[in-house]
Amino acid sequence: MNIHAKDPGLDPHTSVIVRTDIMSLSATFGVEGGASRPSGEPFQLLVFPFPFNHFTVRSFRGREELSGIYSFDVVVTGPDIGEGTVERLSLGQRALLVLRAGKAPRVFHGIVASVRHEGLRGAHGASQVRMRLVSRLWLLKHRRRSRIFQNQRIDRILAQVLGEANIDARFLLRGEHPIREYCTQYEETDYQFVRRITAEAGIFFHYAQPSAIVEEALAAASDAIGGAAAGLLGYAASAMAAKVFTGETVVFADDASAYPPIDDGDRIGAVVSALGVPTSASTEVGGVSMSIGLEAPVLHYLSIEGTSTAAFDKVTRFEPVSRVRTNTAVYRDYDPERPLALITTRAVHERDEGAVLQVSASASSGSDGAFRASASVNVPTEAISSLIAAPELEHYEHHAPFLFPKWRHAEHEPALILRQKRRRAHTAEGESTCQALAVGHRFRLEDHPAHHLNRGYVVTSVKHEGWATPQAAHKEIFRNTFSAAPEDVTMCPPRPKRRSVLVALTATVVGPASEEIHTDPLGQIKVHFHWDREGQGSADSSCWVRTMQAWGGAGWGTQFIPRVGMEVVVTFEGGDPDKPMVLGCLFNGTHPPSFRLPADKTRSGIRTQSSPGANGFNELSFEDKVGSEQIYVHAQRDLDEVVERNHTLAVQGDESTRVNGDRREEILGDATSRIGGRREVTVEGDSASQVRGNRIDVTSGHEDRRVSGDLTTRLEGRERRQVTGNADLTYGDDLTTKIHGCETKVVGRHDAERSYLLHVEGVAKFGSTGAMEITTDKELVLRCGKSSVRITADGIELSTPSLRVKGGTSGLSMADEGVQMNTENALAQLLGGKVVLKTQGGASIAMGSEVKLDGARILLNSPEQAKDSPPREPEPTTTLSLVDQDGHPLAYQRYLIILDDGSEQSGILDKDGRAEVSAKASGRIVFPDLSKVEMA
Repeated sequence: MNIHAKDPGLDPHTSVIVRTDIMSLSATFGVEGGASRPSGEPFQLLVFPFPFNHFTVRSFRGREELSGIYSFDVVVTGPDIGEGTVERLSLGQRALLVLRAGKAPRVFHGIVASVRHEGLRGAHGASQVRMRLVSRLWLLKHRRRSRIFQNQRIDRILAQVLGEANIDARFLLRGEHPIREYCTQYEETDYQFVRRITAEAGIFFHYAQPSAIVEEALAAASDAIGGAAAGLLGYAASAMAAKVFTGETVVFADDASAYPPIDDGDRIGAVVSALGVPTSASTEVGGVSMSIGLEAPVLHYLSIEGTSTAAFDKVTRFEPVSRVRTNTAVYRDYDPERPLALITTRAVHERDEGAVLQVSASASSGSDGAFRASASVNVPTEAISSLIAAPELEHYEHHAPFLFPKWRHAEHEPALILRQKRRRAHTAEGESTCQALAVGHRFRLEDHPAHHLNRGYVVTSVKHEGWATPQAAHKEIFRNTFSAAPEDVTMCPPRPKRRSVLVALTATVVGPASEEIHTDPLGQIKVHFHWDREGQGSADSSCWVRTMQAWGGAGWGTQFIPRVGMEVVVTFEGGDPDKPMVLGCLFNGTHPPSFRLPADKTRSGIRTQSSPGANGFNELSFEDKVGSEQIYVHAQRDLDEVVERNHTLAVQGDESTRVNGDRREEILGDATSRIGGRREVTVEGDSASQVRGNRIDVTSGHEDRRVSGDLTTRLEGRERRQVTGNADLTYGDDLTTKIHGCETKVVGRHDAERSYLLHVEGVAKFGSTGAMEITTDKELVLRCGKSSVRITADGIELSTPSLRVKGGTSGLSMADEGVQMNTENALAQLLGGKVVLKTQGGASIAMGSEVKLDGARILLNSPEQAKDSPPREPEPTTTLSLVDQDGHPLAYQRYLIILDDGSEQSGILDKDGRAEVSAKASGRIVFPDLSKVEMA
């Protein structure tokens, strides 16, 4: 049956203890076996759940280093309690190594990492075992995971990692450590992760070990357990054990002022050293808050054996070492939000060349070659300066531990790099018998013959050795070798070689539940990695991740934003998991390909989906199957094309266009359309065409225009029609022509005379509200049946079987019988060979073969004498003559005379380009068919 004994102060990883082993162990020791006081031996190893004095330390050897894990190999002996029992009960359990070879005890908390059984020793058959004690931070080497921290400062990240392993941590950070937007632990152990991010931030760590406090707790625990009859089982379950195995605390710091002093043996010094408190700080001792300002304890240098200096504060060897190191650090980075502003900062370590010049100028060489002081030697300092000038040793870094550069971080990064590179520029190596030397703690060296070495130092590494009895070669039972650095040097851990995660991973695009496309102004997205066990698959699963596009110009390029739920391929910029970058998308079971496969394997293209929550799509695809090649374009709603210059469309076969709605076309320039075959246009509704400029329609063949209803044509300007052949106009009903201006018709040319025929099957009427003039050069003939009027230049001829002229009450008639003229009061007749004149008064004259006069009175000599009427004056005329630029007459041109009174006269020039016009008023002449004339 198994018992799970888990105490808050004990390690949870190895809390399972086999009950039979405990009972066997308790029976072996008996009741007295559980009681003991602090051992009088110089070294003691306590391992839970064994009694305090179960193991006797024979020797040990260990190493501790700043920002590292300490480890001790301890050789112990103890009662033989059965094969494999010690290994099974102690492995992975809390342990405590106590050193009492100095003024104050020194403890090392930890766990048992390994156990080696080295056989039986001595007459009593004691077992000798070699145990390895390591700090609990060592456990983090065996915790490997991948996870993401977001929007946390480094102290919060470290506290979480160490807290998961029940390791206490304390932070003494003076510098400003910005919030890390994105920090990935990818396939790293927790220890690798801690070492890496602390080095990136310039943070070192050491351990606080409660030495004196543990001694008191150890004594109290021994007294409390001493009388217990329960033996080992009672001890294992006792809360007193938890007070003894309190465990170490990891102290994180970033400045040299945080170095605590080593333990000098007094109570306050022990507490300060155990808590890892820096030179000046506030702490609480015994429930009382107090301000502490402690100087570093003094260690005396003494290389000669046998002096009166106490063994615990003796330094037997101290050798300073100076090294050439980087003296210039340059940092550069790139911010995608401000790509034109490259981030470049620089830090330089200034060398004190003046001191070298001073030494060179005040020294001269003697005959033996040794340098001696000389105040009168004139040394050419310029020449010396050229010799001592240090070359620039530059370290160039262009990779930051942040997702995107933080400008304030960039200002401090070169100084941090320089601090890391020069951390071992000036160090010292030594040996001592002081067990209080602890890494990350300060001491002051005194009594060194090189007086400039008597100053404060911080311990950076220590190798401890101890034996239960003095060895033949050494009188001491304890000694150590150590490395140190000046106490004002911040010993930042070296930045580990930058890891490169040269892989491509897949992830799922995530975002808020209400969004299908979740992005920022730079087109970045958020993803959830499949290996991420802690992420919830929400918009907080990652930082904003840059998405690779085929092109990315200044407001131009390609833009395909991966949508929520899509599977994407993620790589890392520079191989850094803190800088993810999306390369593209993948199809999967829930997101199949855009086209059916393998049926549509020859089709390629792009198909999008309407968003949000719609099934519509836009598509541009290419079918490459032989004989079925096709480019397919589908617009779910609108399709807009913008061509800044030319657009050429060539269709070798047929083209079909179908518009279910309206269609509008606007051409701001010219439009030319050429159709090699037939053209047929059917308009089911109305059709309107508007030409704001000129219009020319050319039909090489026949044109048949049919209007089922009415046809209305309106011309705002002039109309010109030219028919080179015959023209036939047929109107099925009435024709009304209204001309608001003048009308001129010209038939034929002067060199090609033609005829004009107007034929009316019914009644024809010609009317004019003004004058009507008919002009002809040869003759004018009016004919009706047997009657005709013929007008020539020589006269007028009327030919008719019977002629009647009537004017008011007067008339004239002519027929075969004769001519008769009558007025209201008189009558004249020419009938045959007779002439008859009659008046109303009854007088008459008849002339034939004889003349007969008849009247009441006949007067042959009247006093009245007839007078001839004065001759009529001819109306004034104007001769028009029209010639071209060479003086040639322009014949048969239409003219229009617009008089000042608003009346108009029109006519046509004769073959000589001349015309006689009469006008009673002034006016102007217009030739409507000519754009330019020259008046003769």
